[in-house]
Formats: sequence, structure tokens, C-alpha cells
Amino acid sequence: MNTSTFHLTTLLLFLFALLASITVSLCTQFLFHAEIVEFDINGTITTFKQNLSQSQLSDEKRISEIKRFTQTLDKTVTQYAIEHHVVVVSDAVVSGAPNVTQEIQKQLFDNLKALNNHNQLREPHEKY
Repeated sequence: MNTSTFHLTTLLLFLFALLASITVSLCTQFLFHAEIVEFDINGTITTFKQNLSQSQLSDEKRISEIKRFTQTLDKTVTQYAIEHHVVVVSDAVVSGAPNVTQEIQKQLFDNLKALNNHNQLREPHEKY
């Protein structure tokens, strides 16, 4: 390895280490200064399962609804955490933290409703 390649490699490793250090510092600061809130994910999933079991959907549609729900749930919880500068944990993990289940469930319902409305505009209506 020639000298210029060695110096370039050393510089890139140094910059990578610096970037990693800054990232870890920012994440640590966010985690230790962010409020912890709890969310009843098990209750939310149970309610979804009950509603899905009462529907008259085909297996294909049922699988599609499960995927849509889990993706929207993940995005909703992440969005809530970012917007409110909090760390969202399951109510089984911690007790005594503020419970934001109703807020997240409402946002989840609104997101799913918006997604349904969007899909109805894009897909032809099925006839029963």
C-alpha cells in the first residue's frame, strides 16, 4: 500500500469513527432526555384480531389486511415517538409511565381510514 492510499484510508477511518461517535452521542442524549411512555400493543392487536375474525374476508384479503395493519401500526408508533420526542414501550415493559394507548390507537385508526380511502380511489370496487 502506498503512502497516499494509507493516509486516505486513515482519514476515512477517522471520519467514520467521528461520525459514529457523534451519532452515538446524539442517540444517547435523545434517549436519556426523552420521556418514556407506554402503549398497550397487545390490547391493540387483540382488538384488531377480534375485528378481523368477525369479517367475511377471503384468506387472501385477510392476509393483506394483516400486513397493512402491522405496517401501519409500526409507522404510527414511530411517527408518534418522533413527533412527541418520546420513547414508546409496551405497557408490559414498564409501569407508571404515562399511557398513550388511546392517542396512538386514534392515530392508527385515522391512518388506516386514510389508507382505505386512498385504496378505494385507486382500486375498482368489488361487487358482492
